[in-house]
Amino acid sequence: MLPFPTLMKILYLNFASPTDNATNNSIPRILAKYQKQDEASRMNRFSAWWWGASVVERVDCFASVAEHQRYLETPLGRDPGPLAAYEQARAQVRGFFLKHPQCSKIMVGMHGLYDDTTYGYSLPQHDAPKVSYDKAADIVLSFLRDHVGSRPISLSLVMCYGARSAQFDVSHDPDRLGGVAGPDLSSAFAFKFYAGLCKYLNVKMSARTGAASFDDTTGASRVESELTLRHRIQMVRNPFTQLEQEQLDAQSQLELDMFMQDLQPQADNPFNQEQVKAADRAGDAFAQEQLVSLEGADPLTRAKREAAWSRFSQLPQSKPKKSGKLTYEYEPGTHQVVIKSKYPEPRVVQRVGI
Repeated sequence: MLPFPTLMKILYLNFASPTDNATNNSIPRILAKYQKQDEASRMNRFSAWWWGASVVERVDCFASVAEHQRYLETPLGRDPGPLAAYEQARAQVRGFFLKHPQCSKIMVGMHGLYDDTTYGYSLPQHDAPKVSYDKAADIVLSFLRDHVGSRPISLSLVMCYGARSAQFDVSHDPDRLGGVAGPDLSSAFAFKFYAGLCKYLNVKMSARTGAASFDDTTGASRVESELTLRHRIQMVRNPFTQLEQEQLDAQSQLELDMFMQDLQPQADNPFNQEQVKAADRAGDAFAQEQLVSLEGADPLTRAKREAAWSRFSQLPQSKPKKSGKLTYEYEPGTHQVVIKSKYPEPRVVQRVGI
């Protein structure tokens, strides 16, 4: 008997710029992840023809934001003006559900900044066009409500720092969540966005506290560690002055070059893959060790931390150290949203009445 494939029919509502490289790279990686699962579950060409394949359909939504707001603000009986982008997106969503009426997986993508819990962005910068959490929720609700009804759906907020609280410089490591001194997760964009949906849709949602990305090979999601984010914030707050950069170039370049050699050690035989991998592991371990131990505000120490951060931030997190994923579920009986941290083990970290 052939195994029943778990095919994914995913609707990706994209609030990032249509030309954004991060989004254009991420969606093929997401699809590749499920296509590999499709292949693993099939036994022959007949099953491939019979069951079909996983699908990720992208709908660009950002151009709809201004039109939707204008529509809401127009008095009844008055002409709101052209709504071409909004209607085009609605029609694409309608067509998707006609083809895949049982779709239960939705992704909502946009850029986020660690110090902003009100807006999502079309590009990862403060001066880019943006959409507030309530307007984004209104649009998503208007697209989905008629098609999913009361059946349960799963929603992933694909947004860097979406689940990060307004206390962005406080650690969001799993063991720091849920205590009296922990960050208030109800101040995050993700919570406020979810609160605008959960009373009208039967939806569970996930979001990330750090920068989010998808692995080039597997398509699995990855989240920036608290260690790298802490150093990122320090670098933004304390950039090098021109005088400090000149001092670094004149007095410390040799020592910095030697430090870089330790970060990127070379194999004795560059054609021996075992030696190459061992050298990479040594550089990785050195970068993590330096991020933890380096202290001081002098230009050389800060330059070393920045170099170590650059190396460490590129490393995938091993499974035991995964963190940064929160889930949201509304309890109608208590009128509360239950926020859970998925790693290292799922546990409730906050309950919020809405």
